[in-house]
Parts: sequence; structure tokens; C-alpha cells
Amino acid sequence: RRCPLVETDHVICCNGDEIRSGLDIADVLRFYATAPTPNVLLGVHKTQLYRYRRLYPDQEGMLLRTELKNQIYRDRPEEQGIVNAGMLFFQKRFIHLVEETHGDGWEGVISPLCRERLLSVYVAPEAQYFNVGTPDELQEACEQPR
Repeated sequence: RRCPLVETDHVICCNGDEIRSGLDIADVLRFYATAPTPNVLLGVHKTQLYRYRRLYPDQEGMLLRTELKNQIYRDRPEEQGIVNAGMLFFQKRFIHLVEETHGDGWEGVISPLCRERLLSVYVAPEAQYFNVGTPDELQEACEQPR
């Protein structure tokens, strides 16, 4: 698959309707440079896991599996896990793996890279993450102290 609009070998993709307060992008880039895989997804610790794609990395950060908005967590809203924070550090040479019938929540990018063991997770320890494209999280973000 050709991708003429992407002119560089490395690309950062991110959702624009999200806030990542406290994220140190330099830390993410350092991890990307030495990660066990050639692509890196940003993760953060969150509760209310039924809202997100939960990530399951191994000890080194390699992403082993994910689950998208599993509703079982509605009964366990305080349970914490690592979730996709909507930022992907991606090498263009893997564009051929992206599935065009991508579905929900970056499915067409995350799932094939995870299956091929080409995706790691950097967990930002200090970042607060809000998907402000959803009314509930917009309200929560607005209620945060400065």
C-alpha cells in the first residue's frame, strides 16, 4: 500500500479531541527510540475502563492484547488499567499492515500491529487523560483543579 501524503519514515498520529495534561513528549520519544518494537502507543492509567481500549503490555512494554470498551467494567468503575491515550508513534514501513475495514477505536491499526508483535506501550506516569469528544469526559476535564 502506498501512502503518498506521508513523506517521512516516522509519523506521530493522535486524536485531536483529547487532553493529555502532564505528558512529557520527550520521555515518549526516548522510549520510542529504544522500545522493543518499532511502533509505540501512548498509554495512561485510568478507571472507568468501559469507556476505553484497555491495553495489556508485557514487562518490557510489548503490547500482547487489547479489549475495546468492555462493558464488564461498568460494574467495577474504580478498577484501574492501562488504556490507549490516542497517540501512536508509527513507522511508515508498516503501513501495509493497516486494515481498511478498521472498525472502532483505532482497530485497523492497533490490532494488526499487536498481532504481529510490532507495537509497544509507553505508559505516561504523570499524564491525566480526557477524551473531551465525549460529554462525560468533557465535564470531568472542566471540573479538574488547575
